[in-house]
Amino acid sequence: MVATVKTTVIQEPSSASTNIQLDASGNTYLVPVSGLVGIGTTAPNRLLTLSGSGVSTRVQLNNTVSGKNFGLYAADTGDSTINYGTASALLFTQSGSETMRIDTSGNLLVGTTAVINASNAILQVLNVNGGRPGINVGNSVGSTATNCIIFTNSNGTIGTIQTSGTATSFNTSSDYRLKENVTPMTTGLATVSALKPVNYDWISDKSEGEGFIAHELQAVIPYAVTGEKDAVDADGKPVYQGVDYSKVVVHLVAAIQEQQATITALTNRIAALEAK
Repeated sequence: MVATVKTTVIQEPSSASTNIQLDASGNTYLVPVSGLVGIGTTAPNRLLTLSGSGVSTRVQLNNTVSGKNFGLYAADTGDSTINYGTASALLFTQSGSETMRIDTSGNLLVGTTAVINASNAILQVLNVNGGRPGINVGNSVGSTATNCIIFTNSNGTIGTIQTSGTATSFNTSSDYRLKENVTPMTTGLATVSALKPVNYDWISDKSEGEGFIAHELQAVIPYAVTGEKDAVDADGKPVYQGVDYSKVVVHLVAAIQEQQATITALTNRIAALEAK
């Protein structure tokens, strides 16, 4: 005997209007009429409210059919929607326009529908308004020193961006307990003398700049430069070198100390000659 599957309808007690309907094909329709539907709560505040305690999954959506979209949709186009599909894992839209997505590679894209300049960064924010900040990180309570961003690896914290009531500090690991074979730097003056500071114009917007040419600085202070000269990616596009000017400071300090030692020695020598 073949069982007959009938449509199941849940109605309001005082109304003939359908609220929830499960049809013969297993499709569920939620059609609130005059009330709110709550699951796990007796005080729903939306058309459908799910509530519960603990860490168990409340709702799980699985798509086993390739190319089929499903998700959570708002009837009012002014509300946000979440859409699951094959082109992108999650789409967030407002008034019909996409504002954010999580793509199938797990990248979070804000203000853009595709990765920026072929970057493989997990978080990508495209600023479409030149006068509007792309990312705002702040401390809204008091002026206590707060780590707004923490950088870590398998060894623990290796750097922070910290704010106080008046300033921002960019910190990198430098604790003595992380170092060994510590010796005084004695080549500061020679290193600084080998540097080639230059003035230049940027090709992109013709604005003026000053500093160093990366590969020339790398030849003198390797730790101050990332990347390799003339490097390209798999598609033949340039992978540009970068410079961390803070790495130059230690050599400047060493050079000043060496110069001061020379000045002090010459001053003492002159004083001795004048005393004769």
